Amino acid sequence: MPEKGKATDMEALREALIDDILSMTEEKILAEAKEDNVDLDGNLRKTKALFDQAKKSAAKGKLKAAQAAVANNVFSNVVPMDRERFAKYDAALRTGKIGTSELTLAARNGSGLSEEDRRKLIEDMIELGIPLPDEE
Repeated sequence: MPEKGKATDMEALREALIDDILSMTEEKILAEAKEDNVDLDGNLRKTKALFDQAKKSAAKGKLKAAQAAVANNVFSNVVPMDRERFAKYDAALRTGKIGTSELTLAARNGSGLSEEDRRKLIEDMIELGIPLPDEE
């Protein structure tokens, strides 16, 4: 293990080198790299590859976090619905009337809706407690 004084000296040297590099202009950095026969194109490709890999890694991390969130909350918003009740809501949706209320244009009286949109709309009506005509 390095002594405390040596560790401090190494830290100071590291800081000085970093400050020196950061204070250099791009032209000076390129000139020194050419003097040292550094493959600029190769280093650029490697750097871009590292950034691409970091982006992919971050995206995978976000995906895993989202998957975990979904897995922990997957059944919290399930609306129980039997086929008969669904059919009644579907019929009411297609007529454009639920009880004495007219459906808004957003519902489009059930026309032009995909099956998934129709199912979600019916689930929303049940969740909101909108009664069917025979339930009022």
